[in-house]
Amino acid sequence: PNANSRDRRTRLRVIAHTNCDDKERLDSRNGIAACGLHDAAFDTGLITVNGGMRVHKAQRLTRSVRHDPGVDRYFGMALQPKLLLPSGAVEPSDTYLSWHRDHIYLGDPVV
Repeated sequence: PNANSRDRRTRLRVIAHTNCDDKERLDSRNGIAACGLHDAAFDTGLITVNGGMRVHKAQRLTRSVRHDPGVDRYFGMALQPKLLLPSGAVEPSDTYLSWHRDHIYLGDPVV
């Protein structure tokens, strides 16, 4: 794949970009790398991440995984239970992840 196709597949998702100031927008800890599909699920509150980097699914997504093979393919076992970070990577800040859980996530409260 060329560089342009890679840019369409993977991008840095800045958490709460519409509700943050310039300092927060530029903070490298205010983002996660995700493919477009998981980015959309994160943006719409179907998945979230806690401070321990564990991925949580909203109940409606969990039900869909059980009943729809297409959803299961991308959100069942393919969706890792914990964010995979490369060696030396900076973890997203719990402040931003908490904001996402409190304002965007559609599932039950996560600790």
